Amino acid sequence: IIDQIIKYLPIYVYGLNEENQVLNDNNLLLSQQISSIYFDNNNLKCYESRISKDEGARIVRLRWYGNNIKMDNKTTIFIERKLHHKNKESLKQRFKLNYDECGPFFKGKSLNFTE
Repeated sequence: IIDQIIKYLPIYVYGLNEENQVLNDNNLLLSQQISSIYFDNNNLKCYESRISKDEGARIVRLRWYGNNIKMDNKTTIFIERKLHHKNKESLKQRFKLNYDECGPFFKGKSLNFTE
């Protein structure tokens, strides 16, 4: 799924190009490529709640690092859930899947987690 939509998603690059850093074909720093896909409902409830910094605001996203054009079946994809708190540290939970496990996972197939 990701490889079908990734070509239409924008890429945000953190930092500046410093001397002696490795760039990819698009002049993006390889160490700085972070891609995310956020899940929400049709009313954008998660987005609105998080932007408003509501207590208990939640986000769920897919996140991966590095080259997002040449992904293979073993590319690590993190499934993350973040819970925002106003008066204490926010909670981030995540687990990882290989790229080739994402489709079956979202279709409800049981996977054997080793970690």
